[in-house]
Amino acid sequence: MSVFIREAKTEDAETIGKVAAQTFTETFEWYNSAENMRDYNESHFATHQILAEIEDKNAIMYVALINDEIIGYAKLKSSETPEELGNLTSIEIERLYVKKEFHDKKVGLALMNTCVEKAKEKKVNVIWLGVWEQNPKAINFYTKIGFEKFGQHIFQLGDDAQIDYLMKMDLK
Repeated sequence: MSVFIREAKTEDAETIGKVAAQTFTETFEWYNSAENMRDYNESHFATHQILAEIEDKNAIMYVALINDEIIGYAKLKSSETPEELGNLTSIEIERLYVKKEFHDKKVGLALMNTCVEKAKEKKVNVIWLGVWEQNPKAINFYTKIGFEKFGQHIFQLGDDAQIDYLMKMDLK
């Protein structure tokens, strides 16, 4: 079973939206209210929203495929550098999700490696991301491949303010 990573195409928007809602739900429904999950999925993963993200000139979305099926995705975005990073140039991994049935198959690592390579091409100093404090599996994954915690921020999910750890990998 080999994984193929490529940039997302506009015709992928509907499928990515479905995969995004599925993976977000698989990851976080155990903790969050059904209403907050539904509202977030509807507002962030609707086809028109994903299409706008694919077409965003400040972002690159990648999809992971096995046998031509999209099973995961990542979004790399030029965004405001967190103040904790000072004057370093940076790029954010805004999302990285893989369908639960493909966890531990190195799909996340393949997506991550693609993001890191693109960040290096852009010659930024740091690649960073936010990860929910209650997601030890993801935190362990990021730590194992070289990310370190440098701060935290609030991630608002509906009426629930949650803590995301900010993690970075130095590229220079």
